[in-house]
Amino acid sequence: MNYSLLCLSLAMLLSSCANSSQLSESKADRKKTHYHIAKKLHASADPEIDILRQQEAKLSDIPLPGFSQPIPEYYSGDDGLVLGYRTTLSADDLCSFYQTEMEREGWLASAKQFCGQISSLSFEKPDRVCRVSIVSQQKQTEIIIFTGQKDLESA
Repeated sequence: MNYSLLCLSLAMLLSSCANSSQLSESKADRKKTHYHIAKKLHASADPEIDILRQQEAKLSDIPLPGFSQPIPEYYSGDDGLVLGYRTTLSADDLCSFYQTEMEREGWLASAKQFCGQISSLSFEKPDRVCRVSIVSQQKQTEIIIFTGQKDLESA
């Protein structure tokens, strides 16, 4: 009886070892799959999305509220960068957000700030300017960000 119990234990041990090698192979396969999915997400087939990602990278010191969706119609111009976003946040919340967060990023308010149905906020750094326009619509709010180099000759 002890011999059959020993054989049964040995068989179970060997089968669990075989299962663990299959498990580790499936983990490796999962890693490969996740890598390929991530690669596809980052290398978009849509050139507009790739351009948008490049433009957003230039906004490293300009905050964007969470859950804002890009508006593809806005684009980068020759003299600066123009990007648009939609969000469900109110215009008042966005005004407060930009007044607080731009200061945290080192921007100074450069003109009288106007917050309302259509808001206009202006900020500057020593070599750059940024204008944030906030337009409240029925169920969502649009944020249009203009940024570019400051004209140092007229400053």
